[in-house]
Amino acid sequence: MLFTRRLIGWLTIFIFSVIFSFCLHLYSPDYAYATQAAIIKEMGVKGNEFIEASTILYQVKTQIGDPFDMEKLREDLVRIYKLGYFQDVQIDAEPFEGGLKIVFIVKEKPLIQDIRIRGNKEFSSKEIIEKLTITPNTILNEEKVKENVSTIVNMYQEKGYYLVNVSYSLKQRPKNRVIVVYNIKEGHKVEVSKIVIEGNEKISDSEIKGVMQTKDLSSIINKLLSILFSYGVLQKDVLRADMDRILSLYYNNGYIDARVDEPEIVFNKDKTELYVKIHVE
Repeated sequence: MLFTRRLIGWLTIFIFSVIFSFCLHLYSPDYAYATQAAIIKEMGVKGNEFIEASTILYQVKTQIGDPFDMEKLREDLVRIYKLGYFQDVQIDAEPFEGGLKIVFIVKEKPLIQDIRIRGNKEFSSKEIIEKLTITPNTILNEEKVKENVSTIVNMYQEKGYYLVNVSYSLKQRPKNRVIVVYNIKEGHKVEVSKIVIEGNEKISDSEIKGVMQTKDLSSIINKLLSILFSYGVLQKDVLRADMDRILSLYYNNGYIDARVDEPEIVFNKDKTELYVKIHVE
């Protein structure tokens, strides 16, 4: 019997801007069925260190005993890539016991070795890391790393640091590991220069401001109190609660149809002053 091997080119597919190489080597005896595809006799995974082969193969619909189906294997490749753990995925087919062995060759994304915080004073590194959705010893997902920049920014803005700047960097380590570093420039707390109430025809500005815990520095007394207390510092969680206090004030005075819109926060051009606008209906 004379056996020959044919190489069936390289197929390139574009999934999420990532190029996959699909290299297939077909093994077909001269006496094999002329109109039937070779049978898949074995399947495996190469290149995985962090992700179990069983996790990868769980995404594969092609099974041992199936005839070779290029389109179906391409769909398997896409499902494996969508796990989000790999930079590249390839498929190799090689002769095996009169049929084919299909091997999924993967290149894994790095493993997060550690997370570090730099430049933080208002919060401890532990407090910040506890709020993040990434953890050490997990596969790097850079989209999540970016999302957590907003998480840190929100933490600071809740405490009045509206000028905070947060960036991140990835420090490469041996054995396909990385350290995620968040760099923080806290800036200073931004004080409320003025609270503007709009649309309030039934209840005065002073009554509304009287139930609010957020205070502005429009009066000399408040300016003096800001030296000892948090007068004038804008905290998002406190401001949100103030909207409920204003609404309760209206309800308690019989205005059950009253509505308080989301407050508008406005900076001046050089961001040295901040104004809070509250609209009531």
